[in-house]
Amino acid sequence: MRVQCIRLADVQDTTVTHSAWLTVGKEYEVFGISVATAHSPKFQIASDGRDNFHGLSWHTANLFDLVDPSIPSNWSLAVSDSGALHFAPVALQEPGLWERFFDGDQGARTLVETELGLAHLESR
Repeated sequence: MRVQCIRLADVQDTTVTHSAWLTVGKEYEVFGISVATAHSPKFQIASDGRDNFHGLSWHTANLFDLVDPSIPSNWSLAVSDSGALHFAPVALQEPGLWERFFDGDQGARTLVETELGLAHLESR
């Protein structure tokens, strides 16, 4: 799944002219989708200036146009305890995985890179 950034905004959804995370006109691969009650849907992407998948961040869907709606074969839907819907690779929905990933756990990093690599290959 791929999207193209069409505008920049701050956390209050006020349009801004510069972002360290996104570039207007640039295409981004989507690595996850989150939809929570009373919140705009969000896309998880690898942000500008970040290496590999270590710059994964969440951005509201209204900042993007959909370029390729294809969903990778390893994605699945999960519902959190709060009722939020998360659509992403099944293996990456394991509780505690992202905490271990950002804490530098090598096993978690390998799993994330493998799963997101598959999604990346399918989106090309």
